[in-house]
Amino acid sequence: MSYINVTTKMFFDRAGIIAAMTDKSRKCLSSALAFGRQVMKRGMRRRKGVSAVGDYPSAHKNSLLRDFIFFGLDVKTLSGVVGPTLLHRGGSGMDREIVSGAKTVPELINEGGIVIRHRAMGRGRTFRRVGTAQKQIYKPRPFVALTLPKTAAKLADNMAKFPLRKGA
Repeated sequence: MSYINVTTKMFFDRAGIIAAMTDKSRKCLSSALAFGRQVMKRGMRRRKGVSAVGDYPSAHKNSLLRDFIFFGLDVKTLSGVVGPTLLHRGGSGMDREIVSGAKTVPELINEGGIVIRHRAMGRGRTFRRVGTAQKQIYKPRPFVALTLPKTAAKLADNMAKFPLRKGA
């Protein structure tokens, strides 16, 4: 599965997006995607425990995954995108685990996988690995696949409500 990083350039109130779409199509698509965003966020219930495999992941006290879910329009393909944005960490680039086959955190939670973690000690931007590596196995919590059918149904409903052509 390929992932698209939702950025602020993709938001529906940007000049490039407004120019690329008609008012009715923008209203129809943005309404459905906003609904999909809410479904995805609300599916990640705040709780202390671990969610069941195949269900939405749990959102804990400071859930960056839940808080940074956005929607927008990919101008290259003219398709709507709902999902978490990539987060920058320190000065070390995108949110990649130390060894993990280079999956981002949202990919790891959505698809599952194995992460090798090292404890790090240090200050500022310099860290060193300390101790032995820990292998952690993440089981899949496919929050994207669980949200897609509900969003598609909402889009179909919106297309019936706001016909894009006259006489439709």
